[in-house]
Amino acid sequence: KASQKACRWYGSVLGKEDGMVGSNGNATTNNSTKFPPQTPPSIHRKSLDISIDCAIGSSLRRRDEFERLSDQEHSLLRWYCENAQYALGSDLKDLSMMFWDSDETHAFEGDHVLLKQGYSSLAEHLLSKCEKYDSFKLVKNFPVGRLEFARNSVSHPYQEQVGSSIARVDLSDTCSVTSHDGRTSYNFDFAVSAVPLGVLKDSADSSLSVSSSSVSKASNRLTFEPPLPYSKRDAINNVGFGLLNKVYLQFPTAFWRRPGDRHTLQGTPFLGKGSESFGNTSGLNPQHYMFLDVGRTLNRDEEDPPAILMTLISGSEAVAAEQLSDEALTRDVLSTLRHLYCNVDVPEPMKVKITRWGSDEFSRGCYTFLPPGTSDQDYHILQSPVNDKGEAFMLDKSETMRLFFCGEHTTSLHPSMAHGAYLSGLRAAVDVLESTKIAAGKANETEEKSMPITMYRQKLPRAPLQCNLCNLPGNRKREGALLAFQRGGRKVLVHSNCAASSPEVSLHK
Repeated sequence: KASQKACRWYGSVLGKEDGMVGSNGNATTNNSTKFPPQTPPSIHRKSLDISIDCAIGSSLRRRDEFERLSDQEHSLLRWYCENAQYALGSDLKDLSMMFWDSDETHAFEGDHVLLKQGYSSLAEHLLSKCEKYDSFKLVKNFPVGRLEFARNSVSHPYQEQVGSSIARVDLSDTCSVTSHDGRTSYNFDFAVSAVPLGVLKDSADSSLSVSSSSVSKASNRLTFEPPLPYSKRDAINNVGFGLLNKVYLQFPTAFWRRPGDRHTLQGTPFLGKGSESFGNTSGLNPQHYMFLDVGRTLNRDEEDPPAILMTLISGSEAVAAEQLSDEALTRDVLSTLRHLYCNVDVPEPMKVKITRWGSDEFSRGCYTFLPPGTSDQDYHILQSPVNDKGEAFMLDKSETMRLFFCGEHTTSLHPSMAHGAYLSGLRAAVDVLESTKIAAGKANETEEKSMPITMYRQKLPRAPLQCNLCNLPGNRKREGALLAFQRGGRKVLVHSNCAASSPEVSLHK
């Protein structure tokens, strides 16, 4: 039986407080490299799921030809593994075989896009639209130390526009954000948390089932008052947060470019016209598996674009790289390039830029992945609004939610994507506006509510994981995934396809 242990937060061992980043912003060189621990999922999350690494190993062991692979073929296999890891910033040994690509059916078509002026240009564009409203206020240089969402405060009726028939909840200062030094606070009716999952993992009240050795000793952690509900903290700690770093090198000349095209230069490491990247399957430093000609990618119309290369490092290899100095990491990349281009002179770079997202206190990593013991249902838990009584999916619709969540970790359709984060922000804004309305009617005790499987298992740890309609167990391809529902005090499990074909079940859009 395969272990479900996995690294669930690559940035957990990184940070300035660990002495890994010097006063000049460069990482210092340590005598020993720290790696994040692999931890099992919470006991109510254990399943038959395994990691991609285990699944690949099991398949290869059954194939005799794997033993006859040449060194070059082994290097190619390693390259494809590195390429798969880059997409989620995680090692294959930490990715769920069942759910790692659960969003694939929702992927947008078209090419990937690089923003020539960086993501700040997108943020500035969005802010320019907001600044035309008098009520909008942008507060910068305000690291938040505490977020309250259930304060006792005086309320007063909302003055709706004349002729409107919509009843609104009373205005109040139920929510508050306070700077980490405690000197300044702002009060609000509602709050939206858009902080990355790594910051949530590092928050003081999300330390559920995480050993102290795996959590950095940050002095300015974000805290929530009251603490977030158990289900939210459970998802925060079990869902994975990956790491991807980039190394940019600007050279005096583009030694990797040659006249010609990919056909005339086939069999050489050189890039011809129209080519913008080359791979490393040499076996040396396989973590630098891909190099992108950034100068050409961002300046395709120029005859002689800037000579800038970028290489990618992901997962545990990115953790190790963050613990190297800029000089040591640059030497590592240069040795790879000089091995690939051994017949030409590879000069020293004029400028170097290295990202260190795991050590960044406002990021603590890059984007979300699903390790064994999690599923795409966890995105819904991370997205679910809360108030002082609990999460929205466990409460009656008449409850007014106060704290909302957005970010790439809160969407099951486009997780780990910039557009997923943007769309989740639009969804959170709509949810806030809906929460200002007073729900009509009384609570319906007979109304069915969906609930995450993990919560069902946590509340009923001895209940068998089988469908209440067909009595067959687990997540089965034919019957579909198991879904949990509750009506009043009764909780049931059904396969999605069983529910769809049962005359006893009605489906609502």
